[in-house]
Amino acid sequence: MPTSPADPRDPDAERDLLVRIGEALTVSGESIEGVQDRLTEIATSRKVPEMQLIVLPASLVVQTGHAASTSVQITSFVNHSLRLDQVADVAQLAVRASDPSVPARTLTEELESVLRSRPPFGGVVRSFGIGLLAAGFSLSLQPSVGGALAAVALGVLVGLIQLVRTPSLRATAPVLAAFVVSLIVFGLADRVD
Repeated sequence: MPTSPADPRDPDAERDLLVRIGEALTVSGESIEGVQDRLTEIATSRKVPEMQLIVLPASLVVQTGHAASTSVQITSFVNHSLRLDQVADVAQLAVRASDPSVPARTLTEELESVLRSRPPFGGVVRSFGIGLLAAGFSLSLQPSVGGALAAVALGVLVGLIQLVRTPSLRATAPVLAAFVVSLIVFGLADRVD
């Protein structure tokens, strides 16, 4: 007997939830074993029948159901990344997904909202944050005021390069940023002791 779309036990919605949360967790940087454990926990608590899964670094396969009613859903995710605020929201959502009283479709909609969310801060603030992060790394490697100031400046530069909106340049932004920073560092290495 088919279930209604509003039924929290809709098998298609439950499988789709597992796939989407698995994808989001993998893109968040969770280990393959961690994703498998979390999805198994969610499937068990939500009583998803006969769940089998394969988690790879760039794809996910989820099979659910018994014999004749078996369904498989496959997804692949290349060149996806999440901001740290999204990673935190995905982790919280994955915990909530273990509660079978929350409908799968509701959780899937919330996950889509998290993935579409805009950054909490503008580009200039994010660039400055990258500069502060770079300064922290600099101080942990070799504590010096000059090194920290250089790291802040280079970090802000990297942040500004990441703001490029042109799709063709955006794909190469990490390489461009590494090249520009390397040129600056190696160019100044002779002059600064």
